[in-house]
Amino acid sequence: MTRFEGFLHNAAQVASNIYSAQKNIVAVKLHPKSITLVKTFPQKDKTFSENNTCLSIFEVSSIGEEIQQGLSEKNLNDYAFKIREMVIRAKLMGHDSGISIPNSNFENHILKLPFISDDELEEKGKLETFWENKISDVKDLKNKVFKYQILNSDISNNETTILFSFIPKKTVQLYVDLLLNAGLKPVTIENEIFSIISRIQSQTSSDNLNEPQLIVHLSPINNNVILFADNLVTIIPILISDLDEALLLELSELNDISTELWDEFGIRVGENIRQAIDLLYEKVDFPLAETFWLISEYNNISNLEILLKNNVGIMKQNDMMTLNKIEVPPGRSQALNNFKNNTLFFSLLDIASKKINIRNHAKDIARREILRLNYLPSLNKLIRYRQFAALNKLLIAVIGIFIILSGTIMSMTNLPKFVESISLASTYEKFKLEANLEKKKNKNLTNTLNQLGINGINISDFTGHDGYSNFMLSLAEMLPEDAELMELNITSDGALRIEGLSLSSSSISIFSKKLINSGFVSTAPINHQKNGNYYFFSINTLLSREN
Repeated sequence: MTRFEGFLHNAAQVASNIYSAQKNIVAVKLHPKSITLVKTFPQKDKTFSENNTCLSIFEVSSIGEEIQQGLSEKNLNDYAFKIREMVIRAKLMGHDSGISIPNSNFENHILKLPFISDDELEEKGKLETFWENKISDVKDLKNKVFKYQILNSDISNNETTILFSFIPKKTVQLYVDLLLNAGLKPVTIENEIFSIISRIQSQTSSDNLNEPQLIVHLSPINNNVILFADNLVTIIPILISDLDEALLLELSELNDISTELWDEFGIRVGENIRQAIDLLYEKVDFPLAETFWLISEYNNISNLEILLKNNVGIMKQNDMMTLNKIEVPPGRSQALNNFKNNTLFFSLLDIASKKINIRNHAKDIARREILRLNYLPSLNKLIRYRQFAALNKLLIAVIGIFIILSGTIMSMTNLPKFVESISLASTYEKFKLEANLEKKKNKNLTNTLNQLGINGINISDFTGHDGYSNFMLSLAEMLPEDAELMELNITSDGALRIEGLSLSSSSISIFSKKLINSGFVSTAPINHQKNGNYYFFSINTLLSREN
């Protein structure tokens, strides 16, 4: 971690306290014949568990026969258009969003390495060569998005077990572009299987977290059995013929399956599943599970349950709790009832329950997850921008509070000469002393304030003009999320200079327009220059004293 990254990380520990009111992610799901969009919010009724949620948005759209082959460059715009219609209907334009990608697009490896600490792995794991040397058949990782996570670490036995997973960058970018073109902000891209695991784990009691869970996951051209526990994840593909793949899709549309054809189909698929389970248990040393989760991506699961009931050995199917602890408001239940398979929503609801962890620290995750792998290529940059936004809110709030408090105190005293002689610089020095005390709890806040120092503002300039105080309080709201305030100067005659950085030139233009529309300034001429991934900008204008 660089000094700047360390500074941002520590500063975010303070700033994120005022940035905690994040909205839940809008989850998008591509089904074989439809698209689902879901948004939830926490259930505040104290009679319920803290894990209870309310389904606030539930949108469904049919995708049509022409684009039922899965997401590709050819049908990207068609999918995006459908989702955008749903987003507009639900009034969710510009919201944070997430989506899961079928596991068939990933390559997953379980590595057993000599003991390696978290810090050492964090340093070495960023290098493609580190993994290419550990896995003989893995090459060209520079064109892949790769993630890893320690599953188990045992220093006494000199062993660390790591899940290493990667996916082509172009595949991930396809899903990122899908969300962007639909009018959403992509913040999490996940492996569908990992999202399912996370959802099941979130519904498992703490007493049973260490017990292995077996999943049979049936999805178009993506059929797997999965065994997971607290420190274990194993995935084995189910080998199903092309003919039976087509029959699986047809099966979900039928009302009557009482024929010899479907009996034979159930026997074949059941045998395929048992073979995959046997192969799985050859790879791991665990007792055979007595129950399993049957999760299907097809709209109707009842026919499949009937056919497999007596064809998957002695194991019993677990009761589906997909919508357990989910309150469905009036008006949403009808759309939900169109699906005769609630297991469709396992991965969807897992994504919908997440928020951006701007502190970027495992301890800040609301619920303990076995897997925490986000394949968004720009994740680190996104977290940094959110940290910048949190710092903006913190610093401007502090400045505004001090201005208001100073003005209030000064208006109640009869010391005008004293007031006129004190500058914001002296107040700032006092604040630094207070910040040093707070530093014991939150490291580097003082460094943050020093870096973003405010110069040349006289307290007296604000006492006679309420508009100045209002301007400072409004500035945080006017700044775009991807813009960062670096310097702010206001002279006694109302001359205003703003300097900062932004991710895009369009955000700078939006900020300028907001300044003008606010009435605090009549013009906001901008000078900006791109430097790497950032735009440095400056605005020189005059505050309108009438406001």
